[in-house]
Amino acid sequence: MLAIPSISIGSGLTQFLQGIAKQKTSQAAAKVSAPANAGSTAAGGNLQVGGPALFSQIQQTVITALQKAKASGSTKDPNQIVEDSIASLLKNIFSGKSPAATASSTPATQQAFQSELQSAGITPLQFQSDFNAAVQDVQNDLAHPLPTGTTLDVTG
Repeated sequence: MLAIPSISIGSGLTQFLQGIAKQKTSQAAAKVSAPANAGSTAAGGNLQVGGPALFSQIQQTVITALQKAKASGSTKDPNQIVEDSIASLLKNIFSGKSPAATASSTPATQQAFQSELQSAGITPLQFQSDFNAAVQDVQNDLAHPLPTGTTLDVTG
């Protein structure tokens, strides 16, 4: 059996999320005169997330996205699927549309995650690159959000 190196991004992820939480909290505080709750956005999303619980949620999101793509016969690049699914999850968490996970992953989830990446031909280094690209996407979107009511045409 082939051993897959463990994929770990915990401390960098936690630092990123704490930075975003501080930024969003500062923005919310500037918009209202009442003190902002450091743990939530104006939309009600919990920003006190990070570490193992969030990585577990990322693992589940990536597993689901890759399995759906495989089942539908998608020809989309698996790395792009990973990047898009992570970016979507993080955007939903920071906007308050999706709650952050509170439970860490199990060894079975970790194995399923690594197996799914391997079957899609994604190495741990490629996953790290996909993750970093997703984080950059989220940072860019938070720095330059689309105005409310903006319609995006994503048809090819």
